[in-house]
Amino acid sequence: MNQPNSIYHKIHCLWKIASFALISYTAFSPMTHAADSSPALFNVNNELLQPEGYREWVYVGTTVTPDDMNNGKAEVPEFHNIYIDPKSFTHWKKTGQFRDGTMVVKELLSVGAKKALTGNGYFMGEFTGLEAAVKNSKRFPDEPGNWAYFMYGMKYPLPRKATAKPTAECNACHQNNAEDDWVFTQYYPVLQAAKPNK
Repeated sequence: MNQPNSIYHKIHCLWKIASFALISYTAFSPMTHAADSSPALFNVNNELLQPEGYREWVYVGTTVTPDDMNNGKAEVPEFHNIYIDPKSFTHWKKTGQFRDGTMVVKELLSVGAKKALTGNGYFMGEFTGLEAAVKNSKRFPDEPGNWAYFMYGMKYPLPRKATAKPTAECNACHQNNAEDDWVFTQYYPVLQAAKPNK
C-alpha cells in the first residue's frame, strides 16, 4: 500500500537534487554572461573573455585618423573596424536604443598601403589590437551609462581576457562626445540608417 508513496518520495527527492545542482551550477559557474542573451562572457574575476566569432556580427563602420594627417601624432592612428552583436543590432533597429547586454567590438588594423590601382588613399594593413565595450546595469552599476571598456592589448597573440579600464580612460570620452548612449553613432552609417524614426 505504501509503494506509490515511496515512488513519489523518490521522484520528489530526485527533483530536489536536480534543482539544487542546476542552481549551484548557475551560481558558481566560472563563466557567466553579462546579461540575458548577451555574447559577453566573464570569468569569476570579472574579466571579459575575448569574444568569438565577432567578424560574423553586424559591421557598422570604420574610422581612421592617420598620423600623416595629424602632424605624425595621431592619438589613435589605426583603422577601427566596429562590430555589434546581432541581437543588440535588432533591438537598436526596433527601439533606437542599446539594450542591456549590448556588446560592441573594435578591431584595430594598421594603415598599410597608400596607393592602389584606383588612386591614392589609406588601405588596411595588419591586425594590431582588439577592444570591446559592454553595457550591463547589474555588472557595472557605477559606470556612467553602465558601459565598461576593455582592451586586449596591441600585440598578437592577444590575451584571452581583459579587465575593465578605469572610467576616466574610456568612459568619460564616450560620455562627452558620443552621439547615442556612449556610442559614436555619428561615425557609423549602418547604425544611423537603421535607427528608427529618423
